[in-house]
Amino acid sequence: MLGQTLSQWWHSFSESGVIHKLRYVGWDHRTRFFTPKAIDEDKAHIEGTLDSGELIRFPVDSNFWVQYDEGMEDGAKAV
Repeated sequence: MLGQTLSQWWHSFSESGVIHKLRYVGWDHRTRFFTPKAIDEDKAHIEGTLDSGELIRFPVDSNFWVQYDEGMEDGAKAV
């Protein structure tokens, strides 16, 4: 499963006009997805919400983000 940086995803969203739910490759089953909402003024962070409704921000250069598909948090994990 190859991931992209949040910056790459944000650029894709800007071009398509569609914002997808994202999942960080290393998350366990407790967090399902992150929905990006905005890029901050200094363009260092992407702000959005987790599936729990918690507001959160991540660095734009953080890597290993994939598009979320329903149920993927329950998929097989490396041990």
